[in-house]
Amino acid sequence: MREKERLFIPPSEEFQLVMDYLEAYPSQKKVEEFGKDRIDEMLTEMVAEKHGLSADQVSELLRRTTAHHPMVSHFPLYSSIERWKTDNLITMRELASSAGMSVQGMNQVLNGFRHMSLETARRIQKKSGLSLYEIYLDLLELDKER
Repeated sequence: MREKERLFIPPSEEFQLVMDYLEAYPSQKKVEEFGKDRIDEMLTEMVAEKHGLSADQVSELLRRTTAHHPMVSHFPLYSSIERWKTDNLITMRELASSAGMSVQGMNQVLNGFRHMSLETARRIQKKSGLSLYEIYLDLLELDKER
């Protein structure tokens, strides 16, 4: 069986597409009101139309970009979070608590053994003031290399 060909989108446009989706994601209250599946469907269609792609192409790109990335020891996965922690003297315990995770779970996320969900990223964003762009930048850069 032939593997599905990967859609080529220039890295700058790919990044913009992912950010358009992430930035448009509504509050938890709206997600509960409309349902996560419906929100995802609406956002995927909106981004697809904006970028002249099909909803399936956008879904594939989002799945690939936000999927778990195996640990890559020579490449930092969340360097902006690590910098923010260091600059602000934030302990791993404080960060984990603000993200609603255990210290062990947060360590696994930051070291690439566990996927950081968008919900966790939003909690970190709220605590740190980092943008989703800054939080996910290393993963987007890593994805360009693959």
